[in-house]
Amino acid sequence: MNMKHIVKINSIILLLVCIGCVSFTDKKQKKEQIDKQPNLTNTKWISPLSEDLQDYFIFENNGKCKFYSCETGNTHYGIYFVMDTCIILSLSDNEFRENHPRDICLEKLSILNDTIYINEIYDLDEDDIWQKRDVVFPPDYKFHKIK
Repeated sequence: MNMKHIVKINSIILLLVCIGCVSFTDKKQKKEQIDKQPNLTNTKWISPLSEDLQDYFIFENNGKCKFYSCETGNTHYGIYFVMDTCIILSLSDNEFRENHPRDICLEKLSILNDTIYINEIYDLDEDDIWQKRDVVFPPDYKFHKIK
């Protein structure tokens, strides 16, 4: 499978997941919901794990994002989309997906009261099928906006 197919498949999956996040019954309600969507552009969100260690998300102005895991020391790069209080991320283990197209995951986050929570993570298996990762996040694993 070439890179164009992978990008196209990920874009379609991202769109389908976003549609599944929120459904609207009429145009007026849709406009009200869009007006209430959080603006994540140029923000950084941290989850302190100890005094010296923290995981973080950085949301850029071009729909791109970064996630840093202090546990692994890895930075994951990707794109994001916001719909109502749902944030969908498509992340890769490296900046250039051509090198490792399988290192892609989808994350479904929620944002409530200026706090981001990770709800679900999906990984692409060897048969190109998205599998939900069997992980439960502790209630105190949440991200707060710092800028």
